[in-house]
Amino acid sequence: MEELQGSLDAYEVQLEQVRSALLADPGNSDLLQLLRDLEQVVLLTSQSLLEEKKRHLLDRLDDAQVVKEKPAEKDGRSEDVQQEDLDADLEKLVGMKCR
Repeated sequence: MEELQGSLDAYEVQLEQVRSALLADPGNSDLLQLLRDLEQVVLLTSQSLLEEKKRHLLDRLDDAQVVKEKPAEKDGRSEDVQQEDLDADLEKLVGMKCR
């Protein structure tokens, strides 16, 4: 992803240089073609970078979903069993006076 971003940055700098050169020589057909080519390369590189970022985010989302779906265990017991134990302890404490 960093490599694509670096390439995109370089293409954008080149694009600005070509635009500047065209200000001095607006009829230069080679520069006009280079401008069109660089615009296409910038577009394609941007799309590739966007796809890679989406893929990275989806991978992170999948990883988070797996963690969420996996029950937390403590001492070999699931989270539901732990919650039941806590509820039972709470019921025992309700109504008791502090001594």
